Amino acid sequence: MKQRRTYTREFKLEGYENDCQNVYKVDWLAFQQENERKLIEKIRKGENFVPELSLVAKIDDEIVGHILFSRIKIVGQAVPKTTFTTP
Repeated sequence: MKQRRTYTREFKLEGYENDCQNVYKVDWLAFQQENERKLIEKIRKGENFVPELSLVAKIDDEIVGHILFSRIKIVGQAVPKTTFTTP
């Protein structure tokens, strides 16, 4: 009888110091280029970075996904507040 592997799934706030390099690895595997890493780095250093909206997905304590939201400004007659996700 084939044994079924169980996984621990977790979605949590990114722990910047601990997770940063692993996030870059996941993004590299997904996009195969440096542009996304540079974009993430630029957003993290900017005034519109929202640390509470930088999330990682883990399976068995390994980062397998990342999503990052930041504030953006939409210019027009009415300027609503909104967030933006990338990459």
